[in-house]
This record gives sequence, structure tokens and C-alpha cells, in this order.
Amino acid sequence: MPRLAACLLSDREEVCAELQFGIDDQGVDFVEGKIEAELQVSCQRCLAPMSLPVHTGMALAFVGSEAAANRLSGHREPLVVPATPLRLAPLIEDELILSLPMTPRHPPDACTARPAGLAQQAASGRDGPFAALADWHRREHR
Repeated sequence: MPRLAACLLSDREEVCAELQFGIDDQGVDFVEGKIEAELQVSCQRCLAPMSLPVHTGMALAFVGSEAAANRLSGHREPLVVPATPLRLAPLIEDELILSLPMTPRHPPDACTARPAGLAQQAASGRDGPFAALADWHRREHR
């Protein structure tokens, strides 16, 4: 899963997928199931490694064309299947990539990078980064 590995700190994680294949009442082939993994990513707040548990589902209906996809009803997402054999690993990889948060972060109380908030600055008597701008604005708009 090279595209997923590019988002991770390590490419040695294990992925557990439990999938069921079948044909529904409309005669459409489908796959449904769940995917679980414990991925190692970088916290975007402190840049330290963090473990990210991923639990996601998969519900796809295999169709032969865009027209068939538009006619599809039900809870499954349509997937237009190419004429070549469909590989399962890229499907699982796509679902894992889609389930990753845009900016993975530790919970605020567990993160090592706690940016100084305005309340902390006010308590310490230091001016915030925009204090000079606020003074300038007050002077200019009198």
C-alpha cells in the first residue's frame, strides 16, 4: 500500500479487513465489511509520532458503467469496475486513506506542543503577537 505508506511514519503496520462479497436482490455484485488498523502518523501540532487507531467500513457496489452507477439505489457506493481484474489491496488502501484525518493531532492534554494561549500571555504580563497592531489600529482610527 504505497500511497498509504507515504502518509505514515512506518510502513510496518498491520491492517485487518473483514469483508463479505455477494450479489444483492437487484443482481449487483458488492463487497461490505470493516477495516481496522493502528497507524503511526506524525502529530501536526507537535510533530511527535502518534498512534492513530482507524476503524472504517466498506460498502461498495460493483457496476460496469457510469450509467449503471447512476441507477443504483441503496446504501452502497458505486464502483465502476474496469475490464481488468480488480485488486483488493488498492480498495482497502483507498478506504484507509479516506478515513485518515486531514491533520492528525494528539488530544490537547496529551500533546507536547502546547502553544501559549492569550490567557497565559495575559497572566504573565506579556503582550500578544498582535498587541502592536492593536495599538496602531487604535491610533489610526480615533
